[in-house]
Amino acid sequence: MRELLEKDTLDARTMWAALGGVRGLVESTLPGVVFIIVQTATRQVVWSTVASLALVAGFTLARLIARQPLAQAMSGLVGVLLGAVLALVTGRAVQNYLPGIVINAVSALVLLGSLVVRWPLVSVLVAVFRGDVTLARHRLLLRAGALATGVWALISVARLAVQLPLYLHSLTDDEVTALGTAKLLMGLPLLALGVLLTWLLLRPVIAVLDAAEGEPDVESTTDVGTAPDGSRAGAAGRQTPSRGAVTGRREGCPDDADDVNVRGPQK
Repeated sequence: MRELLEKDTLDARTMWAALGGVRGLVESTLPGVVFIIVQTATRQVVWSTVASLALVAGFTLARLIARQPLAQAMSGLVGVLLGAVLALVTGRAVQNYLPGIVINAVSALVLLGSLVVRWPLVSVLVAVFRGDVTLARHRLLLRAGALATGVWALISVARLAVQLPLYLHSLTDDEVTALGTAKLLMGLPLLALGVLLTWLLLRPVIAVLDAAEGEPDVESTTDVGTAPDGSRAGAAGRQTPSRGAVTGRREGCPDDADDVNVRGPQK
Protein backbone atom coordinates (compact mmCIF):
# COMPACT_ATOMS: atom_id res chain seq x y z
CA MET A 1 0.00 0.00 0.00
CA ARG A 2 2.86 2.35 0.75
CA GLU A 3 4.26 1.92 -2.77
CA LEU A 4 0.78 2.38 -4.22
CA LEU A 5 0.40 5.80 -2.58
CA GLU A 6 3.62 6.97 -4.22
CA LYS A 7 2.18 6.48 -7.71
CA ASP A 8 0.67 9.51 -9.45
CA THR A 9 -1.77 7.43 -11.50
CA LEU A 10 -3.62 4.20 -10.83
CA ASP A 11 -4.52 1.83 -13.63
CA ALA A 12 -5.94 -1.68 -13.69
CA ARG A 13 -2.50 -3.29 -13.94
CA THR A 14 -1.16 -1.41 -10.90
CA MET A 15 -4.28 -2.19 -8.91
CA TRP A 16 -4.10 -5.86 -9.84
CA ALA A 17 -0.44 -6.01 -8.81
CA ALA A 18 -1.22 -4.36 -5.47
CA LEU A 19 -3.75 -7.10 -4.74
CA GLY A 20 -1.20 -9.81 -5.51
CA GLY A 21 -2.13 -10.61 -9.10
CA VAL A 22 -3.35 -14.04 -10.16
CA ARG A 23 -1.23 -15.74 -7.53
CA GLY A 24 -2.64 -13.57 -4.74
CA LEU A 25 -6.18 -14.26 -5.94
CA VAL A 26 -5.59 -18.02 -5.95
CA GLU A 27 -3.89 -18.06 -2.56
CA SER A 28 -6.62 -16.00 -0.91
CA THR A 29 -9.68 -17.73 -2.34
CA LEU A 30 -8.84 -21.34 -3.22
CA PRO A 31 -8.48 -22.68 0.37
CA GLY A 32 -11.92 -21.31 1.24
CA VAL A 33 -13.48 -22.74 -1.90
CA VAL A 34 -11.94 -26.17 -1.25
CA PHE A 35 -13.17 -26.13 2.36
CA ILE A 36 -16.74 -25.44 1.26
CA ILE A 37 -16.69 -28.08 -1.48
CA VAL A 38 -15.16 -30.83 0.65
CA GLN A 39 -17.36 -30.06 3.67
CA THR A 40 -20.52 -30.01 1.56
CA ALA A 41 -19.59 -33.26 -0.21
CA THR A 42 -18.36 -35.29 2.77
CA ARG A 43 -19.78 -33.55 5.86
CA GLN A 44 -16.46 -34.46 7.48
CA VAL A 45 -14.70 -31.62 9.29
CA VAL A 46 -11.37 -33.46 9.27
CA TRP A 47 -11.28 -33.82 5.50
CA SER A 48 -12.31 -30.23 4.78
CA THR A 49 -9.82 -28.71 7.22
CA VAL A 50 -6.95 -30.93 6.11
CA ALA A 51 -7.64 -30.11 2.45
CA SER A 52 -7.57 -26.34 3.04
CA LEU A 53 -4.49 -26.57 5.27
CA ALA A 54 -2.65 -28.62 2.68
CA LEU A 55 -3.29 -25.97 0.05
CA VAL A 56 -2.04 -23.10 2.20
CA ALA A 57 1.02 -25.09 3.24
CA GLY A 58 1.73 -25.83 -0.42
CA PHE A 59 1.48 -22.12 -1.31
CA THR A 60 3.88 -21.22 1.49
CA LEU A 61 6.36 -23.92 0.48
CA ALA A 62 6.26 -22.78 -3.14
CA ARG A 63 7.13 -19.22 -2.08
CA LEU A 64 9.98 -20.49 0.07
CA ILE A 65 11.44 -22.46 -2.83
CA ALA A 66 11.11 -19.47 -5.17
CA ARG A 67 12.51 -17.14 -2.46
CA GLN A 68 9.51 -14.84 -2.72
CA PRO A 69 7.93 -12.70 0.06
CA LEU A 70 5.96 -14.79 2.55
CA ALA A 71 3.74 -12.09 4.06
CA GLN A 72 0.58 -12.93 2.14
CA ALA A 73 1.06 -16.70 2.32
CA MET A 74 1.84 -16.59 6.05
CA SER A 75 -1.21 -14.46 6.83
CA GLY A 76 -3.37 -16.98 4.97
CA LEU A 77 -1.68 -19.87 6.76
CA VAL A 78 -2.27 -18.34 10.20
CA GLY A 79 -5.93 -17.62 9.45
CA VAL A 80 -6.64 -21.07 8.06
CA LEU A 81 -4.70 -22.71 10.89
CA LEU A 82 -6.71 -20.92 13.59
CA GLY A 83 -10.00 -21.83 11.92
CA ALA A 84 -8.89 -25.43 11.39
CA VAL A 85 -7.89 -25.85 15.05
CA LEU A 86 -11.26 -24.56 16.24
CA ALA A 87 -13.13 -26.75 13.76
CA LEU A 88 -11.18 -29.87 14.71
CA VAL A 89 -11.40 -29.28 18.47
CA THR A 90 -15.14 -28.58 18.43
CA GLY A 91 -16.00 -30.94 15.59
CA ARG A 92 -18.07 -28.16 14.00
CA ALA A 93 -17.24 -26.82 10.54
CA VAL A 94 -18.87 -23.49 11.32
CA GLN A 95 -16.15 -22.72 13.87
CA ASN A 96 -13.71 -22.45 10.99
CA TYR A 97 -15.18 -19.00 10.32
CA LEU A 98 -15.09 -17.70 13.88
CA PRO A 99 -11.56 -16.16 13.68
CA GLY A 100 -12.56 -14.07 10.66
CA ILE A 101 -15.63 -12.75 12.45
CA VAL A 102 -13.57 -11.85 15.51
CA ILE A 103 -10.94 -10.12 13.37
CA ASN A 104 -13.61 -8.01 11.66
CA ALA A 105 -15.16 -7.08 15.00
CA VAL A 106 -11.81 -6.03 16.49
CA SER A 107 -10.88 -4.13 13.32
CA ALA A 108 -14.14 -2.20 13.37
CA LEU A 109 -13.66 -1.27 17.04
CA VAL A 110 -10.07 -0.11 16.53
CA LEU A 111 -10.85 1.90 13.40
CA LEU A 112 -13.93 3.56 14.87
CA GLY A 113 -12.11 4.19 18.15
CA SER A 114 -9.30 5.98 16.32
CA LEU A 115 -11.90 8.27 14.75
CA VAL A 116 -13.47 9.02 18.12
CA VAL A 117 -10.15 10.11 19.65
CA ARG A 118 -9.34 12.10 16.45
CA TRP A 119 -6.26 10.07 15.62
CA PRO A 120 -7.44 8.26 12.46
CA LEU A 121 -5.54 5.02 12.07
CA VAL A 122 -4.82 5.59 8.37
CA SER A 123 -3.38 9.06 9.09
CA VAL A 124 -1.14 7.60 11.78
CA LEU A 125 0.09 4.83 9.47
CA VAL A 126 0.93 7.29 6.69
CA ALA A 127 2.78 9.51 9.16
CA VAL A 128 4.75 6.53 10.50
CA PHE A 129 5.67 5.44 6.95
CA ARG A 130 7.00 8.95 6.29
CA GLY A 131 9.05 8.93 9.50
CA ASP A 132 7.22 11.77 11.27
CA VAL A 133 4.33 10.86 13.57
CA THR A 134 3.39 14.53 14.00
CA LEU A 135 2.23 14.56 10.37
CA ALA A 136 -0.86 12.68 11.56
CA ARG A 137 -2.13 16.03 12.85
CA HIS A 138 -1.58 17.77 9.49
CA ARG A 139 -4.90 19.33 8.51
CA LEU A 140 -5.13 17.74 5.06
CA LEU A 141 -3.83 14.34 6.15
CA LEU A 142 -6.12 14.36 9.19
CA ARG A 143 -9.18 14.94 7.02
CA ALA A 144 -8.31 12.49 4.25
CA GLY A 145 -7.08 9.89 6.73
CA ALA A 146 -10.33 10.13 8.67
CA LEU A 147 -12.33 9.43 5.51
CA ALA A 148 -10.08 6.51 4.55
CA THR A 149 -10.30 5.11 8.07
CA GLY A 150 -14.07 5.38 7.83
CA VAL A 151 -14.00 3.40 4.58
CA TRP A 152 -12.14 0.49 6.18
CA ALA A 153 -14.37 0.66 9.26
CA LEU A 154 -17.46 0.38 7.05
CA ILE A 155 -15.95 -2.61 5.25
CA SER A 156 -15.36 -4.41 8.55
CA VAL A 157 -18.86 -3.52 9.79
CA ALA A 158 -20.44 -4.70 6.53
CA ARG A 159 -18.65 -8.04 6.72
CA LEU A 160 -19.67 -8.43 10.34
CA ALA A 161 -23.29 -7.49 9.65
CA VAL A 162 -23.62 -10.19 6.97
CA GLN A 163 -21.45 -12.98 8.34
CA LEU A 164 -22.37 -12.89 12.04
CA PRO A 165 -26.08 -13.73 11.48
CA LEU A 166 -25.08 -16.50 9.07
CA TYR A 167 -22.62 -17.84 11.63
CA LEU A 168 -25.25 -17.88 14.38
CA HIS A 169 -27.72 -19.60 12.06
CA SER A 170 -25.13 -22.22 11.06
CA LEU A 171 -24.62 -23.17 14.71
CA THR A 172 -27.84 -25.14 14.55
CA ASP A 173 -27.21 -27.34 11.50
CA ASP A 174 -23.48 -26.77 10.80
CA GLU A 175 -24.33 -25.80 7.21
CA VAL A 176 -21.52 -23.51 6.05
CA THR A 177 -22.22 -23.05 2.33
CA ALA A 178 -23.94 -19.68 2.70
CA LEU A 179 -21.46 -18.43 5.29
CA GLY A 180 -18.44 -19.55 3.29
CA THR A 181 -19.78 -18.04 0.08
CA ALA A 182 -20.48 -14.73 1.80
CA LYS A 183 -16.96 -14.65 3.20
CA LEU A 184 -15.46 -15.22 -0.25
CA LEU A 185 -17.64 -12.60 -1.94
CA MET A 186 -16.88 -10.02 0.74
CA GLY A 187 -13.17 -10.76 0.84
CA LEU A 188 -11.09 -9.69 -2.15
CA PRO A 189 -13.77 -7.49 -3.82
CA LEU A 190 -14.18 -5.31 -0.73
CA LEU A 191 -10.42 -5.27 -0.23
CA ALA A 192 -9.98 -3.93 -3.77
CA LEU A 193 -12.65 -1.29 -3.16
CA GLY A 194 -10.95 -0.19 0.05
CA VAL A 195 -7.56 0.10 -1.64
CA LEU A 196 -8.99 2.14 -4.51
CA LEU A 197 -10.87 4.59 -2.28
CA THR A 198 -7.87 4.96 0.03
CA TRP A 199 -5.65 5.84 -2.93
CA LEU A 200 -8.17 8.38 -4.26
CA LEU A 201 -8.42 10.05 -0.84
CA LEU A 202 -4.74 10.08 0.11
CA ARG A 203 -2.84 10.56 -3.16
CA PRO A 204 -3.52 14.35 -3.42
CA VAL A 205 -2.43 14.80 0.20
CA ILE A 206 0.74 12.77 -0.36
CA ALA A 207 1.54 15.02 -3.34
CA VAL A 208 1.17 18.12 -1.15
CA LEU A 209 3.41 16.64 1.55
CA ASP A 210 6.04 15.68 -1.03
CA ALA A 211 6.00 19.19 -2.47
CA ALA A 212 6.37 20.71 1.01
CA GLU A 213 9.37 18.49 1.73
CA GLY A 214 10.99 19.55 -1.55
CA GLU A 215 10.79 23.30 -0.82
CA PRO A 216 14.09 24.97 0.22
CA ASP A 217 14.51 26.13 3.78
CA VAL A 218 13.70 29.86 3.90
CA GLU A 219 16.06 30.57 6.79
CA SER A 220 19.00 28.99 4.97
CA THR A 221 18.59 31.39 2.03
CA THR A 222 18.00 34.71 3.81
CA ASP A 223 21.72 35.55 3.94
CA VAL A 224 22.04 35.44 0.15
CA GLY A 225 20.83 38.51 -1.76
CA THR A 226 21.27 40.27 -5.08
CA ALA A 227 23.49 43.29 -5.34
CA PRO A 228 22.37 46.40 -7.29
CA ASP A 229 24.64 45.48 -10.22
CA GLY A 230 23.14 41.98 -10.46
CA SER A 231 25.92 40.17 -8.56
CA ARG A 232 25.19 37.86 -5.61
CA ALA A 233 25.89 38.87 -2.06
CA GLY A 234 27.74 36.42 0.16
CA ALA A 235 26.73 34.98 3.52
CA ALA A 236 28.27 37.92 5.39
CA GLY A 237 26.57 40.49 3.20
CA ARG A 238 29.66 41.16 1.06
CA GLN A 239 28.92 42.59 -2.39
CA THR A 240 30.82 41.24 -5.36
CA PRO A 241 32.77 44.11 -7.01
CA SER A 242 31.91 45.05 -10.56
CA ARG A 243 34.17 43.98 -13.39
CA GLY A 244 35.25 47.54 -14.12
CA ALA A 245 36.33 48.22 -10.57
CA VAL A 246 38.33 45.00 -10.44
CA THR A 247 40.04 45.76 -13.76
CA GLY A 248 40.89 49.27 -12.73
CA ARG A 249 42.53 48.21 -9.49
CA ARG A 250 44.40 45.40 -11.23
CA GLU A 251 45.95 47.83 -13.75
CA GLY A 252 46.81 50.36 -11.10
CA CYS A 253 44.59 53.07 -12.56
CA PRO A 254 43.68 55.98 -10.26
CA ASP A 255 40.10 56.50 -9.23
CA ASP A 256 39.74 59.56 -11.50
CA ALA A 257 41.35 57.98 -14.58
CA ASP A 258 38.18 58.16 -16.58
CA ASP A 259 37.79 61.85 -15.73
CA VAL A 260 41.35 62.63 -16.95
CA ASN A 261 40.71 60.88 -20.27
CA VAL A 262 37.55 62.84 -20.88
CA ARG A 263 38.79 66.36 -20.05
CA GLY A 264 42.34 65.95 -21.31
CA PRO A 265 45.50 67.34 -19.63
CA GLN A 266 45.18 70.32 -17.32
CA LYS A 267 47.00 73.54 -18.22
